Formats: sequence, structure tokens, C-alpha cells
Amino acid sequence: MSSIAHYVTLEASAAHADLLAHAAYLACAGTQETDDFVHVFFEGEAYDQEAKAWTALLEQMDISYCLYCMIPRNWNQAWEDSFQPVQIGDICRIRASFHDQVDQDDVHEIIVDPKMAFGTGHHETTSMMIAQMSKIDLADKTVLDYGCGTGVLAIFAEMRGARSIDAIDYDIHSYDSTSENAQLNRCKSIQAYHGDLEVAPADTYELILANINRGVLEKRIPDLCNMLEPNGQLLISGILLTDYSLIREVARKTDLRLDSVELTGDWLCMVWTRIDA
Repeated sequence: MSSIAHYVTLEASAAHADLLAHAAYLACAGTQETDDFVHVFFEGEAYDQEAKAWTALLEQMDISYCLYCMIPRNWNQAWEDSFQPVQIGDICRIRASFHDQVDQDDVHEIIVDPKMAFGTGHHETTSMMIAQMSKIDLADKTVLDYGCGTGVLAIFAEMRGARSIDAIDYDIHSYDSTSENAQLNRCKSIQAYHGDLEVAPADTYELILANINRGVLEKRIPDLCNMLEPNGQLLISGILLTDYSLIREVARKTDLRLDSVELTGDWLCMVWTRIDA
């Protein structure tokens, strides 16, 4: 595949949605899931660099796929044309800035302009995280949003009364998006940081949110546990049902106790509490 292509799209059947989880381990510009297909997007040069790794992955998973070059277009306009507001039960409504406001009693309305960051609420993992957060008393809590994406979870935490929220992402687009969306929602308690876990300004938090991929969680769960205050809670998602045993085994070596598991489609959301021995 020539690197002169503006973008390369890998298309596979929607039955292979787990491709989206694997995509996080390799260089890609973004992912998309529809009723019929999953798509992984690459800049042309990045695909050339990762071609062998992707070929090996697809052969290992026995997945049929096709590749095609994308014609450059106004992606921001395409996003605006396709983005519809998301209603998560009677908990909150997530919309873009160009959507009309809808007054709903006791429903938190979050405005996000995701651009190139992850987290519009359409994905099962985001909606599950918000549903679990709604069950926790966040009043005056200190919160870390690790892998903040668009900042949806950080914004919801502030709306639920959290005292301070540190939002971290190694992706510069996500850092920018969280900062911009915090302003859109007139947030006062969110501070965004660009980098990995080491840039977190506090030693411990009462609640840590991590809607992130399995590879990062596998590596970072012990660190996240150490950053929890006693009886603090860790909410994680971005992991598949097939990852359940692996995550349990990693957490077993820490002071984390599994409190609940939610499953939507193939995706998991897990709630843990730090119980010191």
C-alpha cells in the first residue's frame, strides 16, 4: 500500500467489533462501528509502518477484510452531519454545541465537540461508566479521569458535585478536547493534563475513572490501586468480555475488591474498591 494515500480504511464485518479494542495497540487515526461494519482508519504512512503487525493480527483472528483509500473530505462537517444527541436513561443527555438545548428536569446535559477525541456517549463503554457514576455519591470527592478523551466523564463528575477532577490523556487531541469541552460546560473544577499517569498532580484520589484499552489497564491497574485512598473506588471500562479473566488476575495481586460488573454487548464495566489489608 503506497504511503501517498491520504487515509487508508480497513473494513471488516461488525461481528469483529473486538478489532476496535486491538486498534488501540497499533497506530491508527480513529475507529468507527456501524450496524454492518467496523472501520479502522490510518494515515497512509502510518499504515505502511504498521502493515505487518495488522496483517499478522488479522490472520491470527481469521478475519476477512478489505482496504481502500479514502478521498479527502471535510471530516468536521461529516461528523456534524452524523452526530446525534445521546440520552443515557434518565441520567444525562450528551449533545454537540450545534444541537438545540432540551430542558429536562434532573437530567444533566453535557455538551461535547469531540473532533478527533474519543467519547461522545454513543459507545457502550461511555454510557456504562456514566450509569455507574450516577450510583456513587460524588459530592466533594477528588476524582482522576485517566484517559479522558473528550472529557465527558470528568464533566459528569463535576456536575455530580465532585470537588476537583484531574483529567489526563497522552493524546494531545484528547487533552485539547477535554480543555475545550470543560469550558463549553462552564466547568470550574476540571484541570486537564497531557501525558501519562505520572503527570497526575495528586498522590491519591477518592474515585478513579479509566475508560481505556485492555493493554493500558493490564499495565496500570496496580498503579491505579496505589493512587486510591482507602475505600476509594476504581471504575474501568474499554475492555471486552474476553478480557475478564485477565483483568481479574491482575487485580487479584492488589488490594482491589470487585464490587460489580456490567455487560453491554461484548463490553464490560467493572467497579472496584480499595480495601487495605
